[in-house]
Amino acid sequence: MDNKLDACLKTLKDLSETLGLDLFVVGGTVRDLVMGRPAADYDFVCRDAPRLARQFASRIECPLVPLDDTPGRETYRAVVRKDFYFDFSQMQGQNIHADLSRRDFTFNAMAIPLDDFLQGKSSVIDPHRGKEDLRNRAVRVLPGSAFSDDPLRTLRAFRFASACKFDIESRTLAQIAEHAPLLSRVAAERIYYELLLFLDGEDTFALLDSMDRTGLLATLLPEVPALRLVRDDRTGLDAWQHTLKTYRTAESYLQKPETLFPEKPGALSQFLEGKGRPLLKLAALLSRLNDAPIERVPDKTQERKSRTHGEFAMNRFRASNADIAFVERTLGCSREALASGLKFAGPERDESSLYYFAKRWGKELTPGLLLAGADHAVRSGISELRENPLAPAVQNAFEFYANVFVPAQRSPALLTGGDLAKRFKLAPSPVFKTILERVEEARVLGKIKTRQEAETLTQNLIDAERDRK
Repeated sequence: MDNKLDACLKTLKDLSETLGLDLFVVGGTVRDLVMGRPAADYDFVCRDAPRLARQFASRIECPLVPLDDTPGRETYRAVVRKDFYFDFSQMQGQNIHADLSRRDFTFNAMAIPLDDFLQGKSSVIDPHRGKEDLRNRAVRVLPGSAFSDDPLRTLRAFRFASACKFDIESRTLAQIAEHAPLLSRVAAERIYYELLLFLDGEDTFALLDSMDRTGLLATLLPEVPALRLVRDDRTGLDAWQHTLKTYRTAESYLQKPETLFPEKPGALSQFLEGKGRPLLKLAALLSRLNDAPIERVPDKTQERKSRTHGEFAMNRFRASNADIAFVERTLGCSREALASGLKFAGPERDESSLYYFAKRWGKELTPGLLLAGADHAVRSGISELRENPLAPAVQNAFEFYANVFVPAQRSPALLTGGDLAKRFKLAPSPVFKTILERVEEARVLGKIKTRQEAETLTQNLIDAERDRK
């Protein structure tokens, strides 16, 4: 425990005693403690949480954000420092046991009095055997109405199973199947947030398959039933089976990138930073939507128009424009790679075509290639990469992007539009743009390295255009 955190907790203890409040550390903080993990944030519960939160934030001079201002259910967040929070929630029920009984899963229904927590005592209040389920690596819903009170918990069960590498116990799965249709009542933004957290797990396919069998996945993606009706005679798979196999293969490449990108496996994480991994998996789930006659049900609250089935699904999740663009461009790159067979990246490499392919897809080229490799493995039925004819082309295209295209972007262009106008007296026109593109292509491919060489190439291009006319 660092000095600032220790000081904050002692300040909190003094304030709670002054106010006569029994303060408990609860939820994920206790779960992480029992699992031997460092706490990401600290969750507290007491009777007068708003008052305590305000006084604490005032005492340490930190921002205070209301997360829920519903009377009787208030929750406030004190931003102790960047990306580190203290959350204060109003106690539900008459005592801590009643409060814990209204939570979601057994391992989140544990508490420790703050004083005991500060003294390092292992006095965990655990009325629902959460510690036992942590030892057994099991996700178990609390008795009662946890799922009907908040149907998002059905999806959260899979998120916890993914993050902790736990199994969801059978009765909890049965209850998820019973309550799956209720998930459609939850705000799309909350669903999307939980879905990305789930997809960010390293090994999610078995859980995704289980999610499919409960019907929860069809609630998330209403297009699934239509995809089950479209069969590919070449593979014997329906479009949804193809989707799941593509997802599983893509995830295996993410787990072992050296199988697809043997020359530069470490670069995969660099090109899939932030939300790249979960968004790539989401793209895999949406990759076959265009194969089925899916009727788009108009949503009057949806302001953005959708050009594709995938974009329609992303808009339904209320995803950001940036996330939608990432998924759509990943799918676009994958489709172009599959349609072209990446012949320009084969043994007789066409570096000009590689350059424009890399320029066209940019940062979505890496996830697009990975998805194309996974999809092609399913289409061809060839799971062994060394036997897959597309794999070398995927590797060549990625290596060009990682070793040639991206490094070249760190250096400035040799000529700008202003240079063309001033040095060559050219006015903006289609030829103007073509010259800039050809000069930049030559620079990236290493054919020219100096401004003088760029000017010579420009003059040759101008002369060739005049001769053509």
